Amino acid sequence: MPPPKAEPIERGRVEPPFCWETHTPHTVALMLNATEEDLVLKACQSLYKFAHEGEMNQALLMQYDILRLLLGHLQHANRSVRRMAAMTLSELASNGAVQAALLSDGSVATLVAILGRDDDHVVDEFVSGALGKMAAEPVGQAALLAEDAVPALVARLVSPDPDVLKNCLDTLLAILHDFQAVRSLVASDGIERALALRGVQHSVLFSMALETLRKAMYIEEGRQRLREVGGLEDLLALLEDAAQEAQFARIIAVLEHASLDTKNVRVMHHNGGLLRMVQTARASGQPEVLAQCGAVIGHLGGDELCRQALHELGAETVIVSAMLGSASTGSAPLLVAACEALGVLSLSLRARRQLVEHAGVRQLLRLLDSDYPAVRTAAASPPAQPTSLADTRLAEYVAYVRTALAPLESDQRQGNALAELVARWLGGAVAREQLGSWSPEPHLEELRRRHASNVLPVGDVEQAGLRCRALLYKFLADQMSLPCTLNRGSYGKYWNSVFVANNEPGAPPGAYLEQVVDLIHQPGRMMTVGTKEALEYTTGL
Repeated sequence: MPPPKAEPIERGRVEPPFCWETHTPHTVALMLNATEEDLVLKACQSLYKFAHEGEMNQALLMQYDILRLLLGHLQHANRSVRRMAAMTLSELASNGAVQAALLSDGSVATLVAILGRDDDHVVDEFVSGALGKMAAEPVGQAALLAEDAVPALVARLVSPDPDVLKNCLDTLLAILHDFQAVRSLVASDGIERALALRGVQHSVLFSMALETLRKAMYIEEGRQRLREVGGLEDLLALLEDAAQEAQFARIIAVLEHASLDTKNVRVMHHNGGLLRMVQTARASGQPEVLAQCGAVIGHLGGDELCRQALHELGAETVIVSAMLGSASTGSAPLLVAACEALGVLSLSLRARRQLVEHAGVRQLLRLLDSDYPAVRTAAASPPAQPTSLADTRLAEYVAYVRTALAPLESDQRQGNALAELVARWLGGAVAREQLGSWSPEPHLEELRRRHASNVLPVGDVEQAGLRCRALLYKFLADQMSLPCTLNRGSYGKYWNSVFVANNEPGAPPGAYLEQVVDLIHQPGRMMTVGTKEALEYTTGL
């Protein structure tokens, strides 16, 4: 039987597109290898819907090597394919197994590179979202720091898309605990980009930008850059804008950290910053804003000329009436900030007279009966003598670890060596059975008396407990880019964890182990998180 005669094709006729549908994930995953753009796009759309239905589906897709294919399609010539690939990856990135796979095969570097050079706001939104999900865990933070993700994140702070801005700011805030990340932020014009967000429509984005600025003030370069770009004047001007009242506490928090720099103090003196602080404290009734104002006034009062100017502006009267007068509110941070500010201002005889005339002494005496130990200590402390912020011995510690420990070939060796050094500098090893009778407090109390202050130079401390050791370890680890966390538990327990390469048999390439560092019993001992010895160290049980 002869075959049926084919229907003649008419000139100008358009053939209908090829349609396909399947309920088999493996088949859809295979279609990612297709050369036709329509098929790849359809496959991405189907995978996104499938992954969106739950973690079981996401885990199933991991069997089909789709991460490699999706990462490749982030650079596809078709914009729609790039967008769907980014959406699918972001959806998958919320799964712990997917995150582990992305972290182990170098995919973070690809995502960072895409974010740094792609100008499609949809791709940027979902790629930054995937990075943000990974940054929620310490191992992800370490990977982002290793790939120097900060410049790419900062570059997207000019995006017109609020979702891109939120994702990038979220991710930055997760990794800015690391001093190298802060330096990278400053070097990448992050301070200028964060300041520019003051005009953004969504207030939550500006709140996040202010928190980013506050963390940038942790280092000298950040405080200097804020001054050079006119950021001090910009922030002070915002305190005159009633529409920004909800942001006052965050704005003043940035100024508080910025005023640790004596040059910034003088700039604020000359451009009306002292008057603005006093006026804000006088007008505000919010405990958080008042506490921040008290902290800034305390820093500014460390400069003699500023102290005189603050007296002429009536700063003592404002503190007594607006801050100490709120003793009944129970805001301990506010009362502590007020007492410390008065301790600085009362170095002036005229200020002390002002305190007596406005019942300030009576208010301080009342605070000696406070329910809060920190308030009682602040009220009883003598006037704090202005001291230099320089800590020579701490600077020597930093120089030593950078030159002697940073070159060591592995994070494991760096972590061991740093733990031994910190323990040696802060009193040596203490056996577990001796902890009940051993205390560094007499030594610390002697230092407080010597300095007439509760703020002590780290380099002067020669005996310290778990908290001080963990703080110094974290600070020095950041100086040599050793991935490290600072953790606080119950009953005064503090400890550090470091992330070291997992060289155990069967471990995937690039995998990390989180290990707790012993800083007091057997300094240098590393204990894998979850083991019995790590649990004993972190809980004391």
